[in-house]
Amino acid sequence: QDTIVVLGDSNTAGFGVSPQDAFPAQMESMLRKRGKRVKVVNAGVTGDTFGGLASRVDSSVPKNAKLVIVQAGYNDLIFGVPPEQSIAN
Repeated sequence: QDTIVVLGDSNTAGFGVSPQDAFPAQMESMLRKRGKRVKVVNAGVTGDTFGGLASRVDSSVPKNAKLVIVQAGYNDLIFGVPPEQSIAN
């Protein structure tokens, strides 16, 4: 079984929806329906920025992860993080 990690903010975490309706769970369901043996880990944290994601990669992404999807950026804009800092993170 392959592990995919979705590292992100509230959009990843599933803010406002049930856990099974969050993007990572939906993705796992779609991949399994296509015969893929995968586990999709939801590593979303509401309010997180690219800097926050970067600081928790080691704790959020297991060494055996086959793929990491990064889904963030909106909070950087809200918190006024300069674009060049977001890119650097």
